[in-house]
Amino acid sequence: MKTKIVYVLASLDADIYMEQAFVSAWSARHYNPDCHIEMVCDQDTFATMKSGIRGQYKSLFDTFHVQDFRPEQSMRERSRWMKTSLRKLIEGDYLFLDSDTVVCSNLSHIDDYNFSIGMALDQNCEMKDFLYRTGVTNRTKRLFNVDISAETKYFNSGVAYVKDNAQTHIFYKKWHQMWMSKRYENDGIKDQASLAATNLLLGHVITEMSGDMNCQVMASIQYLHTAHIMHFFNTFFTAKGPSLHPFYGKNLFLEVKEQGITKDIVHKILQCKSLFISPSVPVPFEGAKIWELYSKRNIFNTNAWITLQYIHQSYPLVFKFIEYFITTLIRFRRRCKRYISKL
Repeated sequence: MKTKIVYVLASLDADIYMEQAFVSAWSARHYNPDCHIEMVCDQDTFATMKSGIRGQYKSLFDTFHVQDFRPEQSMRERSRWMKTSLRKLIEGDYLFLDSDTVVCSNLSHIDDYNFSIGMALDQNCEMKDFLYRTGVTNRTKRLFNVDISAETKYFNSGVAYVKDNAQTHIFYKKWHQMWMSKRYENDGIKDQASLAATNLLLGHVITEMSGDMNCQVMASIQYLHTAHIMHFFNTFFTAKGPSLHPFYGKNLFLEVKEQGITKDIVHKILQCKSLFISPSVPVPFEGAKIWELYSKRNIFNTNAWITLQYIHQSYPLVFKFIEYFITTLIRFRRRCKRYISKL
């Protein structure tokens, strides 16, 4: 495999981002033993890899590009600065991977890609079906005065194939400038609004990659069976209680922090497509639209959901009454509709 794999990381001892990157890099190395893996990180992150478990797994990466930041710059700002600057920091073609990904197969086919920049669609769907389309459209307009409402594609920046050519250097320079200009405004720290604005302004440089290169199973299971790369969005699923999948919780990565990548962790990495709990029922589009109500956090982390879980576990009779009451209302509504339709 000639294309490099690159990670961006800003992490402290207290979080699990580095442990996520270790798991992802281990999976990439397992399926692509000849690949060259590089990490771009800040000076404080690099300092945590001098000893212990973090020092042990430093060997997963062939090259480090350490960037210096001021103490007052947050880890989130550092991460986005490095991500939007990546093209000027790395030589050669590369595949960027978010740390909350798991590689599931050999990736050598990407050496044959002939486009300049490739990304998969966010939520693995067209813009018209994108659950947060109203929010991202309004945000891009508010921050950059760029109207993406007519766009058919909105890309996820968590996996990105990038060639080393003049076009990609121009694109990344513009992306970084746009992100920098609004990074301290409300939601400006996020990188995808500036990405969408840049792509539109520069004439749609990004080519759509297949969803199996960035299977975002949180939103769609369409590419689960063929996925080359799983993207878990771990930060959405850190609430207490049973987890849909081990990679959606913190415990697996806390184990890596304490014990390293054990045989049990290796098993979970290699079997990651089949570790979802059962039952785990897919939600069709109309049901999933409720996510639009929660643009900043997943429904499973909302007070309404947590309260229902608590009532179900602690007061089953109360929960049965709530369920009976709601069911009765639904039946009453259906009867009313039938009655009205006959008038």
